[in-house]
Amino acid sequence: MGSSLLQGPGTSFENTSRCRLAIKRGQPFETKFVNYKKDGERFKSKMRLIPVLGKDKEMAPTFYLGLQYDTSTSTRTDASYTFESLAEYIMANNNL
Repeated sequence: MGSSLLQGPGTSFENTSRCRLAIKRGQPFETKFVNYKKDGERFKSKMRLIPVLGKDKEMAPTFYLGLQYDTSTSTRTDASYTFESLAEYIMANNNL
């Protein structure tokens, strides 16, 4: 993981380890975690990584689609519903 995602002071080592293991195995991964804005403000977030397979569906993932959204507020937004719908569609069809 080359970015600072899942690497802040409030990050769960367990989440980071589970994410790396899922990528190594070519499996999807979903978690809730604490993330940080550029100014250092904390916010709760949900992330889903979805492996996208090659054309023959037998190969290792060609790439991962990563979706993340802020879950800090108690009210779900249209964006969060869109996120869930897109993720479910891709998981079911795996044919971007």
